[in-house]
Amino acid sequence: MDKHAILVEGSGDGAILQSTINVLDSDNIDFFVHWDKKFARPHLVAKQSRIFFLKAQKVFWGTYSQIKVTVRLISMALSSPTEYDFFHLISESDFPLMNVHYFNKYFERHRSDLVGFSSQNDANAIKRISYFYPLDGINIRSRTGNRLLRASRLINRSLGIHRRIGFDVYKGSNWFSVGRESAQRIVNFKSMNTFKHSYLADELFVQSIVGKYTTPILSNDDNAQAGRLIDWVKGNPYVFADGDLDYLISKTNGSFLFVRKIHDFRVAETLKEKLDAGVTK
Repeated sequence: MDKHAILVEGSGDGAILQSTINVLDSDNIDFFVHWDKKFARPHLVAKQSRIFFLKAQKVFWGTYSQIKVTVRLISMALSSPTEYDFFHLISESDFPLMNVHYFNKYFERHRSDLVGFSSQNDANAIKRISYFYPLDGINIRSRTGNRLLRASRLINRSLGIHRRIGFDVYKGSNWFSVGRESAQRIVNFKSMNTFKHSYLADELFVQSIVGKYTTPILSNDDNAQAGRLIDWVKGNPYVFADGDLDYLISKTNGSFLFVRKIHDFRVAETLKEKLDAGVTK
């Protein structure tokens, strides 16, 4: 049976993540967790899965700190004595749409990476890494951070800054599931410094690395391509709630690995009950 490493970039209280662990608790599925240093680390338990915590750092949305944590999580899992076959990046508010039996069977049939690709060499995407953003360690969503972001763009345009990029730049969902070979290529990528002092490059770096070794197919729904159910029409993204349970249940044990986002513990627990019972559609 395949071995799976669930890589978690977390913050907040960890209640939804505990429900996720309860769904996928299995001796062939382990969890590698990074909890943002700005929050207290939650107490997580499992009966069969092993849970490993990465040393915490502060993570700031839109900056290289996100990429750094992703690479550290993959590296930690690759360094484990267990040779994992698949590596899945999720957040603390993502929740499985497959029970553990279906999850394992799904990857017996689908051996390829699940990475979303929405564009190739898009000018605006390229500016995310060709411009120089001295914003690491800054909350870009704050008023001060937003001003610094706008100032950085203006200075880059005024000075004609365009950092050299030696590869095609692909964009897509920053949540992914990859096999061991792609995981090794990500952590061993020699041009990783290209993504330092970037903006929203977490949606570029995995796609650009994996894209070097494949023939990416661009999709209008790169999230579905990555096996994630995410609604960007109703929200930014939409947070699924109690009123969405019938819809979410209709998507269980199909082509979506995880739904993003769920904040209500009761919604997660109801979904877990349905998954445990094998109820689908």
